[in-house]
Amino acid sequence: MQGPYQPYAPIPPGPPLPPRRDRANLVPLFIIIGVLAVALLGTLTYLVVKVGGDDDLRTGTVVTPTRAANPRAINAAFSGTWTGSGYYHNNDGEKRNFDATLTLTEGGETGTSSYTGFVCSGTLRVESVTPDKVVMYEVITQGNEPGGNCSDAATGYVTLTLRSDGTVLYSWYGNRDKMLSGDTSSQATLSRQQSSTTTT
Repeated sequence: MQGPYQPYAPIPPGPPLPPRRDRANLVPLFIIIGVLAVALLGTLTYLVVKVGGDDDLRTGTVVTPTRAANPRAINAAFSGTWTGSGYYHNNDGEKRNFDATLTLTEGGETGTSSYTGFVCSGTLRVESVTPDKVVMYEVITQGNEPGGNCSDAATGYVTLTLRSDGTVLYSWYGNRDKMLSGDTSSQATLSRQQSSTTTT
């Protein structure tokens, strides 16, 4: 026989739950973290720039990009007005003498040509320049009309080759292939005119 009824002892309550954090209370924390991150990033950027530029700052040197030389610009060795005498073989094989005047400007890519005796003149477009040679494409603008003295040589290539005595060898070619093979039909020796100065 069982004894008198004994009720179960009450279950003790568990530990209290932690207080619920309100998201609004985390906003200041996020702001502080963001400010610190920006400050750290700025410091690192300054250090990288500072270390990389110390050499230039100590020497006072300003680094600027260099511009490549223009391969078609007339250099000082060929600038000026060149005059002289030469010969020309026309399409009939006849040899004719002429006087030439070529004008080139330092740094320029064009020039002018004039041939007395032929009453012809034209323009020169620089193709290439080296320390001792200039290659130009010539277009005759006066005397190229039918029956003109230069109608059979309205276009062509002109080369000037610097000589040791300061003169240049003028050579004229009817087309590029003849120029590359050295098949010239006209040559002249040109000297640079000295610029005149006036003293008072």
